[in-house]
Amino acid sequence: MANLPLLFGLGVVLGATIFTLILLFRFLHGTRGAQGRGELLENELRKASLPPGAEKRVYTRIAVSWAAEIELREGEARRQTRLRDIGMGGAFLLFADPPEPGSELRLKLQIPGAEPLELKAAVAWNNAGVPPSQVLHRGMGVRFCGNSPETIERLHRVIRELLGREGKTP
Repeated sequence: MANLPLLFGLGVVLGATIFTLILLFRFLHGTRGAQGRGELLENELRKASLPPGAEKRVYTRIAVSWAAEIELREGEARRQTRLRDIGMGGAFLLFADPPEPGSELRLKLQIPGAEPLELKAAVAWNNAGVPPSQVLHRGMGVRFCGNSPETIERLHRVIRELLGREGKTP
């Protein structure tokens, strides 16, 4: 009986926490755009529940071999690279000395038959620490972030067209 106030207090705190999370989720979910905050929150929650080593990509990737330029820091000279694959949320770039995860960069993609597309991205992971004998392609995975709705829509149009050619869905 002495623990009843403690249990009651824990119940109130738990209930308030759940209520706050529901409100936060509904707010974020209701304000999402093509790649809005609600969608990102849902994706992060889904990825957090996966076992280690499980595929965490949300979107289908398409194998490509596109030229690209990377600007690692504002005003720094752009460096040439190639994309190995691309999807609605990110891409894999060949890069001999990839920056650390979390690093922000700008990409200029040379899309065959189309105008170049400039995107902001962040390094999600790299394979810089993997021994050369275990790496097929040295580089990094990036996720697209901080882009305008118009830029995202153009990227999505390009990818939907590629997926349609391969008979896949996003």
